[in-house]
Amino acid sequence: MSLDSTEEEQIERIKQFFRENGLFLVLALVLVVGGNVGFNFWETSQREVAEAASADFARFQEAVEEVVATDSGREDAIALGQVVKRDHEGTAYAALSALQLARLYFDDKNYEKAEAELRLAADAGPDLIAPLAKVRLAKVIYAQGDYERALVALGDEIGLGGYASSWHETRGDILYELGRLDEARQAYQFAVTTGGEDVLQSLTMKLEDLTVSTSPVALSEEDASNASEVEVKDSAAPDAAEAGAK
Repeated sequence: MSLDSTEEEQIERIKQFFRENGLFLVLALVLVVGGNVGFNFWETSQREVAEAASADFARFQEAVEEVVATDSGREDAIALGQVVKRDHEGTAYAALSALQLARLYFDDKNYEKAEAELRLAADAGPDLIAPLAKVRLAKVIYAQGDYERALVALGDEIGLGGYASSWHETRGDILYELGRLDEARQAYQFAVTTGGEDVLQSLTMKLEDLTVSTSPVALSEEDASNASEVEVKDSAAPDAAEAGAK
C-alpha cells in the first residue's frame, strides 16, 4: 500500500484551487461579515499574508520534489514544512504541508511522526484535504500491520468527495488482511464504481482476483459426471456390504 498514485494528482488540484481562489474566497467573506470598514488596509494586509504563505509553501514543495527525485535534502525539506505549519497555522497551506511532511516521514519509515502529521491535517484541514488525510492515516497504520486500528482511523464514508474510490480501496485492503473477504470484495467493487475513468489496473486486478478466489468452483461436465458416478458407488456400498454379511 502506497501513499502516492492518483492521490498526488488530487493534491495538485487542491493546491491549484487555493492558488486561484483562496484569496478571493477570504475577501468575499470579509465583505459579507464586516462590510467595507477598513477594507483597503485589511485587503493589503491579507494579500501580503496570502502571498507569503503561498511563497513559503512553494519553497517547501520544491524541496519535497527534490527529496523524491534524488533522495537527498530530507531534513531541510522537513524544516521548511515545519515553518509553513508554524507561520501559517490554521490555513490550507499548513494542512497541505502536514500531508507532505507525512509523506517524507512515511518514506523514512518514521510512522509515528507520519501519523501525527496526518491527524493534524485530518482534524484541522478544510473539507478538500481532511478526507485524503484520513485515507493516508489509515494507510500508515496499515503499513505497521495494525489492521483493526487502521479500519478505525479510516472512519466512515461521509463527505469523501473525490476520494471515495481511494477510501473504498483502502478499506478493501484492510478487510482483506483481516480475512473478511466478502466485505473486501464489496469494498473493491465500490472503489471501481466510484473511480470512474481514473480506476487503476491494479485495483481492477484486486477485485478480479478476490472474486475468483471466493467464488464457488464450477465443475466441468466431465468432472460433474465423474462426481455423480462416485456418489452412486458410495451410496451403493452399504447395500453391498449388507448383502455380503447375509
